[in-house]
Amino acid sequence: MKTLIPTVSLGCLLFAGAASANSETFELGKELHDNNCVRCHDSSMYTREESRIDDIDSLRTMVRGCQNNFDLAWFDDEVNAVAHYLNQKYYHFD
Repeated sequence: MKTLIPTVSLGCLLFAGAASANSETFELGKELHDNNCVRCHDSSMYTREESRIDDIDSLRTMVRGCQNNFDLAWFDDEVNAVAHYLNQKYYHFD
């Protein structure tokens, strides 16, 4: 029974760390989106019925395309952060 306590504690710490990382990723994605994407897009772009975005990969591809078209100096983790933000806020893919 004594070994269960450290295992449970470690599991809680890992979950808390993952939640914190998701929160930081969301905030980074929001900041990048708000500073760059809203020049061309408002929220209707993400909520329209005829959207061609149907999974997280197509969302990431679209973000990458915008990043390339506007010559934004984003790293892969920043593209992923914007895709994560948009997914959490609008799309809700798994």
